[in-house]
Amino acid sequence: MKRTLMTAVAVCSLAFAAGFTTSNSQAAVQAPAAATTEYPATAEGAAAFIAATEAKLAEVSEYAARVQWVRATYITYDTMWLEAEVNAEATELQVQLAGEAARFNDVEVPADVRRKLNLLKLGIVLPAPSRAGAADELAQINTRMDSTYSTGKFDYQGRQITLTDAEQLIAESRDPNETKALYEGWRTVSPPIRNDYARMVEIANEGARDLGFADTGALWRAGYDMSPDAFAAETDRLWTQVKPFYENLHCYVRARLNAK
Repeated sequence: MKRTLMTAVAVCSLAFAAGFTTSNSQAAVQAPAAATTEYPATAEGAAAFIAATEAKLAEVSEYAARVQWVRATYITYDTMWLEAEVNAEATELQVQLAGEAARFNDVEVPADVRRKLNLLKLGIVLPAPSRAGAADELAQINTRMDSTYSTGKFDYQGRQITLTDAEQLIAESRDPNETKALYEGWRTVSPPIRNDYARMVEIANEGARDLGFADTGALWRAGYDMSPDAFAAETDRLWTQVKPFYENLHCYVRARLNAK
């Protein structure tokens, strides 16, 4: 029920998402050398850029990860503000690094360096455009949506329950009427974030276009060592293979459930 953290993205993306904060650690708020040093557009320059970037991301990731954990555990205005700051700075850093990595697009580099350069561009889950204020707005929207959803409650059988309560009841119930009522109640929590979600998509698509992709979906589909169009075609090909099995399995399970 609660939106889980995006742990399925690339490992480097996890480091980026950690970002860095405007708190008392001055080192954490300084722009990384990788984003401020002009590396020559050579194989050696690309390798030096990657080394500096990895070192800085490793340095700043722990603090922001702790901020994010505190917000997820203790949802208050202050922890939401802190996380929004961290995420905004992380997104700005990602955009900086992605732009720097693009300078090496036409440079012949070793395969491992090329993969890391690509991941710097593709590891951004929700890219913000480079214009001033965009990363901050996107971070505030994401934190606000997550907190609204995580703290949501709805009326069920004369009492208010949380999404965690509903999740447990649905997992244990075998009464279709009860599970339907719980699901419908759960769905009353999300409508208030509709406008925020639409705005999030607008900003992320603008950021994806800044990185050279048609939209955020194309950016995501590009992260599998093939082009976005090739990934879509491969997905369709695999689906046609498993579709008959899925339909037969669905029919079998439904018949067994009806038999009960």
